[in-house]
Amino acid sequence: MSNIYTIIDLFSGCGGFTAGFLCFDEQPHWKVLLAIDIDKNAVSTFNINFGDGICQMANLERVRPSRFLRMLKLKPGELDYLHASPPCESYSANNRKNGNHNDTRYRIALRWARVFMPKILTIENVHELGKVHDKHITKSLRRLGYRVYRFKLDAADFGVPQHRKRLFYLAYLRSMGIRPFRLITTHDDPTNIRNNHLPWVSARDAIGDLPRRLPGHGPDSFVSNVAPDNMRISAFARRMRPHQGEKITEHYARHLNALALNRIHHLRPGEAIERLPANLRPRKGFRGAYGRLHPNHPSKTITTGIRGPSHGPFCHYGQERLITFREAARFQSIPDKFVFAGGRSSKSTQIGNAVPPVLAKVFCRISEQILIGSITKG
Repeated sequence: MSNIYTIIDLFSGCGGFTAGFLCFDEQPHWKVLLAIDIDKNAVSTFNINFGDGICQMANLERVRPSRFLRMLKLKPGELDYLHASPPCESYSANNRKNGNHNDTRYRIALRWARVFMPKILTIENVHELGKVHDKHITKSLRRLGYRVYRFKLDAADFGVPQHRKRLFYLAYLRSMGIRPFRLITTHDDPTNIRNNHLPWVSARDAIGDLPRRLPGHGPDSFVSNVAPDNMRISAFARRMRPHQGEKITEHYARHLNALALNRIHHLRPGEAIERLPANLRPRKGFRGAYGRLHPNHPSKTITTGIRGPSHGPFCHYGQERLITFREAARFQSIPDKFVFAGGRSSKSTQIGNAVPPVLAKVFCRISEQILIGSITKG
């Protein structure tokens, strides 16, 4: 396949979705024409990793897609792929205030689709978005001439070392003549694995090769060929690692106070706040707070709360500490060569909000098959 396909990434964040299209092939078949996000540090991270000026900082609620159609010198129907990951906080089940289900920023993707008429479109969010706005999304896209699919996915079923449930709308122009198809999972629970499936990628598989750290101790970086003696490096970890000798950053373990360390000490792998002794248990807290990963299972959903142990189950399974940002990025399947801009709070937001690149790669492969017509035409 020699074609180069074009993609625009809206609400791009740090570039997790784009990474799935560009980071795992020696010669990617995709060119990112444009990415847009409102977060300054996320825009910087995107441009550091994918090329200066590709991502622009803008409020998508205030820009006209027709302006970018002219700027990119495109005509409707020429863009191959449009993706949008509108903010999910308003719909997330983790939002204690139950969010604002009147948030309609998903409509921005529909406006861009109406102007650009891309061959393929995806919208990604939490499941709850579909419960509120499914009818409007599907009807709007069908009126534009798209065949629309709605997928409820768990990223762990596609090789991401994390249980992360997400909703994807995938639409392609009916005029392409492509028949309906199924999205086939590749990984499964190792205790009940199906034919032709691989076991879920475990926490140990994801981060077991990374150098040990103590809370409050660095260094922040290490060289990619440094791994524990006789450590088996999993296929997933090999996929995440850059070439030997390259510098990997964001592996500093945050300093924790004595109470936090004592709470982590009293928990075994896989346990969380509800298993703490009464004298150490907080009166209230997030579900999974102070929780330790289980080495043999994927992690729970990585969120923006990875910056603190009281925000969720983000403590190491074998070391009494919070996971590092590099380990969190591994659970998101973000390659080790990725560099993040901004301070601690910004980095936790960028990592927690990212689309896992390995999951994005699934849609990259499907889209390539659609565009070259290898999925049977009707």
